[in-house]
Amino acid sequence: MIRVNYQSFHYVMQNGEWLRLKIELPGYSVWLRTWLVQVGRIKLYLLDSNDAANFPIHRGITSELYGGGPELRLKQEMVLGIGGWRLLKALGIHPEVCHLNEGHAAFAILERAADFMENTGQPLITQCGINKTRQYFYDTYSCCSRI
Repeated sequence: MIRVNYQSFHYVMQNGEWLRLKIELPGYSVWLRTWLVQVGRIKLYLLDSNDAANFPIHRGITSELYGGGPELRLKQEMVLGIGGWRLLKALGIHPEVCHLNEGHAAFAILERAADFMENTGQPLITQCGINKTRQYFYDTYSCCSRI
């Protein structure tokens, strides 16, 4: 078991201010604050929806993972997946490989694909040929293109 000294949590600063990310969810936005804790040699970045700019009901999205019902879980997956990818981008971290262990990071795949399309001007189907999760992208693209 790894013990974390909670006094070692630090704000992630950018341009002299706390690094915050705005994530658009259906019908509203959520602001995420960024924390950093050093765990041994590893930098662990955490996203926190308990931001004064959020409505009180949205401040608890990241307060307890695996709690609540399916709607909260989906909000967590969107906030952490999309927010996680955007955080890496904001920090200038450009991973070549992403290991996604569970559903909380699922939307990182879609955000990564959107980022690829924005940066290259190429369609999603091109990403399918490049990405090792080709079948997932192909199925998603085929399904969406029929709508």
